[in-house]
Amino acid sequence: SDFDEKLDGPVSLYSQTTMDTDRYEHVRSLLKQRMRNPELLKSHNTICGQMKRRKPALKEFARNHDVVVFVSGKKSSNGKFLYTVASDQNPQTYFVSSAKELKNEWFKGAKSVGVSGATSTPQWLLKEVAEEIRAKSKMVD
Repeated sequence: SDFDEKLDGPVSLYSQTTMDTDRYEHVRSLLKQRMRNPELLKSHNTICGQMKRRKPALKEFARNHDVVVFVSGKKSSNGKFLYTVASDQNPQTYFVSSAKELKNEWFKGAKSVGVSGATSTPQWLLKEVAEEIRAKSKMVD
């Protein structure tokens, strides 16, 4: 295959600020294995520290609710990443950008609903979504 040959380097690896830390480390490890001289790999981990800290808490949050509503702008890289973290733990996770996007059927039979958002999601929008769900279901955390 094309990857049987060793890389001569130097190689620079950069991360997107919202990249998953585990995936970044996996790619870094693979590159080091492919290099003749692993010392020539320059790794620039620019993953946002807040993202790293939020991931474990969000996983637990998603597992502890029947339904999760994730609130974020549709173009937010941070929102897309964190939504994926939640939906990997709980398939009943829904992505919305406004309270108008909520659907009644999402909450049927749910005993608990959690609302979370991206780092950039304003508090007023999270509250608006939570209030709308509360009006529909009386069970938001």
